[in-house]
Amino acid sequence: MMDHGERTQQMQMRRRSMSMLAWGVAVTVTAGGGLPLHASDEATSAEAEQVYQRKWTEAELREVREASQEWFGQPVVRMDYAPPPWTPMVVDGQAIESWGKVYRYSDSVLPVQMTSQALELLAGEPRFVLRSDGQEHEFREAEVTIEKVHEGLVQATAVSQSGPFTLEVKVGYEFDGMGKVEVALSADGSPTVESLHLELPISAERAQLFHMTGSRHVLPIPEEQRRGAAAPPISDSGWVPEETWQLDAFREILWFGDQTAGLSWFADGMHGWPISGEDEIQVLEPERDGARLLRVKFADRSFTLDEPLELVFGLQATPMRPRRDDFRSRVGWMLPDFDGPVEMRWRWGDGYYYPFHETYPEKAREDVEAVRAQGRELLTTSSLEYFGPHRFYKTPYGVVDHPGMIHREVLFWKDQWNQVRTFEGSVSDAQQRHEEALRRHEAGDPGGRSVEEVLALDRHTAEGEWYGQEWRPSTYPERFCYNETSSFADYYTWKLKELVEQTGKAAIYLDQQLYYCANPDHGCGYVNYDGEWMGQGNVFGMRDAAKRLYFAFVEGNGTAPLVMWHSSHQLIIPAISFAEIFWEGEKYTIPDHERSILGREFYSEFLDEAVMQVQHMGKPFGFTGDFLPQLTRAQLRSMPITSPAVASARDMVGLMLIHDSHLDAYRPLTYHGDLISHILTKRATYPLDEMQVSYYWEDDALVHVEQSDVRFIMHYDDEHALLILFNWSGEMQRAQVSIDPPTQSTGEPTVHDVFSKEQFGQDLQNFEIDLLPRDFRMLEVRW
Repeated sequence: MMDHGERTQQMQMRRRSMSMLAWGVAVTVTAGGGLPLHASDEATSAEAEQVYQRKWTEAELREVREASQEWFGQPVVRMDYAPPPWTPMVVDGQAIESWGKVYRYSDSVLPVQMTSQALELLAGEPRFVLRSDGQEHEFREAEVTIEKVHEGLVQATAVSQSGPFTLEVKVGYEFDGMGKVEVALSADGSPTVESLHLELPISAERAQLFHMTGSRHVLPIPEEQRRGAAAPPISDSGWVPEETWQLDAFREILWFGDQTAGLSWFADGMHGWPISGEDEIQVLEPERDGARLLRVKFADRSFTLDEPLELVFGLQATPMRPRRDDFRSRVGWMLPDFDGPVEMRWRWGDGYYYPFHETYPEKAREDVEAVRAQGRELLTTSSLEYFGPHRFYKTPYGVVDHPGMIHREVLFWKDQWNQVRTFEGSVSDAQQRHEEALRRHEAGDPGGRSVEEVLALDRHTAEGEWYGQEWRPSTYPERFCYNETSSFADYYTWKLKELVEQTGKAAIYLDQQLYYCANPDHGCGYVNYDGEWMGQGNVFGMRDAAKRLYFAFVEGNGTAPLVMWHSSHQLIIPAISFAEIFWEGEKYTIPDHERSILGREFYSEFLDEAVMQVQHMGKPFGFTGDFLPQLTRAQLRSMPITSPAVASARDMVGLMLIHDSHLDAYRPLTYHGDLISHILTKRATYPLDEMQVSYYWEDDALVHVEQSDVRFIMHYDDEHALLILFNWSGEMQRAQVSIDPPTQSTGEPTVHDVFSKEQFGQDLQNFEIDLLPRDFRMLEVRW
């Protein structure tokens, strides 16, 4: 029997031979994006026309249809273990432990104690509260069974009873601490239920910061909540207010925490919820007895419990993953003086956002190995949600097989995989197609167009002039094209595992967001409380797709991958468990918004501590924060005459540095790249990954600054420190600073500016430094 590599090589040879036979013309490599050097204009025109009009043959199409048996509905990868860097889960009585987290039951319906990094996340026992016939029924105590399914999954089942009602709560806890909660409410007889809520008492000490993420773009949002960076604000981060925090429009993801740890609640949607509307759908009550009570409304409309009511949501203690000890040196894209750990390639495969190599897998492997020999990983761009539908004509490796053609998978399954914001049709039509999709999947039928239907299509190639040109057709991606809940995720995982085995690559960039999808043809959507067909944000689907991708790397080459996730304004918490780097910031160029750099000079004018600590730091979640300033020339024309200046660049750098974050310094859209590179390179000369850190928000920080507008971060060891001071105000500041060294001084203490070498005395308990408005100083301190 052939192994996977032999089968893949045979398939590639078969594809190429069929391609040349069907095409019937010689492939001529061109130069400079132009025409064949030996051909006349007439000959080239005729050859190009033949290429433009080419269609896939019946044999080529059937090959792809038959290959679907290898990926459709198949796991493709093993996931019955805890992958690196996570460790196997542990069950100790009614306590479930995963890396840095403990979920402890006490004959209870949900854990009565959740800890992360030894910090308490709860301040009481969770409960479900039901009202029936004017009486309140509480589900708190339960009969609990806990089973370790394998080292990466523990199943907890709790059964609670009150009056005629039985509540069964099954939670599958995975190695990163994510718990998928499946609730079934049943009853003897057919009693009427008036309401049902979940009450989750979160520790007030932890509930200092919040993040919320939603998939819908049009929501009725109270004016006081119109503050996020999306347009309109489907997502937001900030300080948790002392008063009631209330949402009157459902959000798929909520998170409450502090700068170190937190707790997230999430769900795909309100499928099956007997509610009359979204008023007070998610509420965080004021502090009482050390708790902030999160109340989620599942039902407020009377219904008869003739059959079980089933609900699904998730809980996730954060951080989700261990941050690498060397995370501060794991970012930086090929800076002139400081080579980062990755080499980023925006286009790499046979098509846009299509990382797969059917034409030149051998050259792709050589590329990966050459970059790795320089101490870096090749980071290529891709997405679980969309990629360009066309194949390139030519890449640096040469002319692509089937140039300019629409990928056969796209011709077959695009409509079925498509991410649809609104469904054009009746509710009954949507329900029928939804049920057909579920039946089709159960039967192992991949659906989509038939071979005959594809052959009958008018065009199999891209439109426009792309013959002979590199990186063409340029289909910068057909956005919202594919959905990770559809079988596209099966296909993608299958292709990615093949690519990893072919090339040995161990890094990938994912351009991902949580989009609203109402396409019933792959199982999305449901009938909402108004009787309308409503889409959903596929939180669990995105998580599953990201997890399978991660395992594809581990299975393919035996190592944990470097996954860089880009999802401006959205922390898709159960999915970014698998991301080492979180890249965002381009959202701040949205015009006419409270959080926009356009029309302003400085990021620090509108980015506050809460937003920075939640979205751009990574500490509460376990990823490395990387900032993306995204300024096109057109956007720069909307900025003040003085911006972007050296001052605004220094403001941006200082803001990132005091939050232990990084800055994408050398993309074409970043202003003053040389200056930023110079600063970051100097910072990188210090052994930051071996040093401890003291942050400005810590009560026991080793640094004290008299001026409240001056924030700091100090990286230190037993002998010296790198202290960064940032003036978060528009006024000049003379900062009065004192430092408590962690060890006894062995010599004469000194403080000097890293760049200017200016000295600031020898008294660490009392020295002064001038700071320009919205500027920083980088100091070396020795004791």
